[in-house]
Amino acid sequence: MSSFGVAILIVLISIVFDLQAKKNNELVIYQSDKTNVLAVFSGSRYTQFSDTVPDDRLQSTLRENRIYHDVIFKEDKQVSPVSLLVINRKKILFAKDVNLLSDIFIRAVKPDYVWIAGNALTGKKLPQFLCGKENIVLSGKMRSKKNIACITNSYFTVKQGAFILSLQ
Repeated sequence: MSSFGVAILIVLISIVFDLQAKKNNELVIYQSDKTNVLAVFSGSRYTQFSDTVPDDRLQSTLRENRIYHDVIFKEDKQVSPVSLLVINRKKILFAKDVNLLSDIFIRAVKPDYVWIAGNALTGKKLPQFLCGKENIVLSGKMRSKKNIACITNSYFTVKQGAFILSLQ
């Protein structure tokens, strides 16, 4: 009888860990004016993509989220001014400088999401080929909203908070 009880306990613990691993399967683009950070939570694994070292406030938020998601393995990766990230068959094109993007490149890559750093538009307008596109995520503070007036279906982390995409 005690062996049966131990077996049931092991099965229940296994189910809890499986449910936890399934819960932790998301991509998050954080709101920060200084650093561009995308985090991927996949089970007990965490991968952080950033262009610079996050400031203390954002570091604290990232640490709290890793604790909340029961992260065991952490990996940091650097992104360049234009980076294509492929995560669970989702293509996220990051642009810290919109002048490095082109219509031909966007059409060739066919990203699921275009993630643009807010400071990438300082003193610049959004390129015309991005106007009307869907799934644009703008992170960080923008000095002028007129630069992005042509975007309709987009996500602004400064207004809406962190962008969270389930990878289930």
